[in-house]
Amino acid sequence: MTKYAVQQISANRPAERLLLLLQLLASTDNKVETTKTQITMQQTIDLQMPLSENFRLGEFVTSATARRLNIDNTPSPQHIVALRNLCQRVLQPLRNEFGPIRINSGYRCPRLNEAVGGVGNSQHQRGEAADIHLPSHRTGIEYYYFLRDHCPYDQLLFEHTRSGMMWIHVSCLRDLTRNRQMHIPNYKA
Repeated sequence: MTKYAVQQISANRPAERLLLLLQLLASTDNKVETTKTQITMQQTIDLQMPLSENFRLGEFVTSATARRLNIDNTPSPQHIVALRNLCQRVLQPLRNEFGPIRINSGYRCPRLNEAVGGVGNSQHQRGEAADIHLPSHRTGIEYYYFLRDHCPYDQLLFEHTRSGMMWIHVSCLRDLTRNRQMHIPNYKA
């Protein structure tokens, strides 16, 4: 049996990755023995990819916690579609009404979600939710009531901690008929 040490397979598109793996398997007649082998499939994403008129993918995947803990927070194509839905239906209308807004947290891979203390079924893990920075309590109230009255949403929470931190959590499902329109104006995180 021939031994192969595959150090890295790198391709940008899923089809290229699959082709490379199939070629590897075909060339060895399925007799692959690896020792201390790592097969890495790298997916590159454009952080400047527009999700709506004013929102870019980087705003929803960049995380200081992920960087500090060396967590790959790369979303799948399905997550990007969900983020685009959230931006176009909820966040862009909010921005159009109030001007620039800052996203505290968007997409979180399961490992990042666990690292930040997110709940196990968090919609952040599916690209369906964002936490919006609030410069003041008054601004939070204005954002909350605008979103409640003018945008489709699944969850809308005006969250705060005992220490005074506050943010708006909003989520939106792609199938608008499944949005529960659950809203809580004073949610303790």
